Amino acid sequence: YGIQQPAELRAVRLDLGANGSRFVVECSGRHFACRLPLIGRHNVYNALAAIGAAMAMEIPPAQIQGALNTMPPVPGRLETVPCKQGFSVYVDYAHTDDALLNVLTTLREIASGGILLTFGCGGGRDSGKRPRMGRVAAQLADLTILTSDNPRRESAEDICAQIHEGYLSVRPDGCRVELDRKRAIEEILRMAQPGDIVLIAGKGHETHQEFNDAVVPFDDRDYAAEALASIAG
Repeated sequence: YGIQQPAELRAVRLDLGANGSRFVVECSGRHFACRLPLIGRHNVYNALAAIGAAMAMEIPPAQIQGALNTMPPVPGRLETVPCKQGFSVYVDYAHTDDALLNVLTTLREIASGGILLTFGCGGGRDSGKRPRMGRVAAQLADLTILTSDNPRRESAEDICAQIHEGYLSVRPDGCRVELDRKRAIEEILRMAQPGDIVLIAGKGHETHQEFNDAVVPFDDRDYAAEALASIAG
């Protein structure tokens, strides 16, 4: 299976958008349109694998279409935060340079405006990824605010400084650092304009933040929704 290129099962007329993906399935002389409420080319590939298995089981196209149309999102993986201000907001668990690269590449493919990013790195974990993530942010996001993640027993300021080193190697003008994650989320949402995409990365589905020996409630989705409500007035 594949997208556009010749294959026994393929997706053509692909339309990737901020609210999902639309495509036409071609297989063994049959054609049927599908809508997937998940964003990104990678999710279309995943859908094609499922479609292939379903067709091998002789499940009718109408049933396949219905299942895809109601496919639930994976919590914290490019999860949409409802926004009425004309821009799109996503929360994603991307916490490595490869994951951040993949997510930003996906968003760049559907973006009509700028990409605004806020993220940090966890403490007590692979420190080598920090400058690499900074480089990815500098290359693929239009505006970045570095912030805390789960600093644990490390200094959030030191972690952000290591990320910033990588960022500066690509964009010497640097980026803003706001260690208070709640403030960083609100600040980047206030900067967004209609057509932009805001990505809040690193924690995804997590519902807490870890500082030294303290674990405090923190959900990016809740704070983003709260900030959007405040912005809307």
